[in-house]
Amino acid sequence: MPPKVPRIHPDGFRDETYVETERAPKWRAHRAWTAQLGRDTYEDLLARRKFAEIATQAVRIESRTQLLFSFEKMAIRDAVRTARGARLFAEGLHGWLYEPGKEAEKFTRWCEVVASLPRRQTRVLTWPVVSVFGFIARPRVHLYLKPLVTRAATGRAASRSIPLRAAMGHVHEAAGVRPHDPA
Repeated sequence: MPPKVPRIHPDGFRDETYVETERAPKWRAHRAWTAQLGRDTYEDLLARRKFAEIATQAVRIESRTQLLFSFEKMAIRDAVRTARGARLFAEGLHGWLYEPGKEAEKFTRWCEVVASLPRRQTRVLTWPVVSVFGFIARPRVHLYLKPLVTRAATGRAASRSIPLRAAMGHVHEAAGVRPHDPA
């Protein structure tokens, strides 16, 4: 448990305040995703080429969380405003979340999609942006990554300067989990 948690939340991760301020908003976002962009709905919207609707709903669901910084929220919102950006986002996110294949390869492709999104002022390709939608959609499969928090928790560098696979390996190792690739 991170050192600050017991000071702020005496009952740790089960503390009532912690649950309400930290866990509940994330769970509400997941439930909203399931209701509005669950796999069947997402695939129906994709088949009908409703890329802007998918992107708008995804961004709206995330906007109710405190997971991204305001500049990241703005960057992703701006990136999906164009028809091209919405299509790249919707198809790329579907590929990561729902298509078959190795998770590491699908995530790498998703990162490439995010890197190719239209950019107005600030970069869209950040660890929080590339990990937040997977975490909201499928929290039992995907984790949300913030490099500074991860670096503090693992004692290792979690930045753009190390390969994705190595960074995720450090995170899994620190969390005591063994990653798997459901094919």
